[in-house]
Amino acid sequence: MQQLEGLSLPYQIDGAVEYIQSMKMKLEEMRQKKESLLARKRCGMCKIQTTSKSPPLVQVHDMGPNLDVIVANGLNDYSMFRDIIGFLHQHGFEVASASFSRDGSSAVQVLHDKVGKSKLNLGGQTISRELKELVCGASSSEVVESQLNFWDYKIECDDIWGFEIP
Repeated sequence: MQQLEGLSLPYQIDGAVEYIQSMKMKLEEMRQKKESLLARKRCGMCKIQTTSKSPPLVQVHDMGPNLDVIVANGLNDYSMFRDIIGFLHQHGFEVASASFSRDGSSAVQVLHDKVGKSKLNLGGQTISRELKELVCGASSSEVVESQLNFWDYKIECDDIWGFEIP
């Protein structure tokens, strides 16, 4: 604009009009760029939200005197990690090492039982089932699975129908 000061008024007006038009074009380009960036951000947020809907994966590996617990895929917050450690402390486990790492919507924890067996003598299967209920919530399949032991009984029917069971 300082270049136009020495020119006559019609030339100054023409220069100002050209400047305003160039600024309008730059403004429009910036708006389009902003919209494209916002669209990319929204698309990225949709991907993050859809991937975080997967249920957490709980695996318990009983390795002799140590109990390794690996929880991955879908554990988004540190509070669930603290709940798992608290659960193990309640069941008599001493956690020798624990690590929490976030990679998007997944986390991995490795917990070791330093003393060997739990004070409550819970087996690896019971700990696994209870950890899954803690992390994922009790589903109907897990409830049915845990009640299958009601059907495990010996049938004493030697005298009922007169058949002999070898």
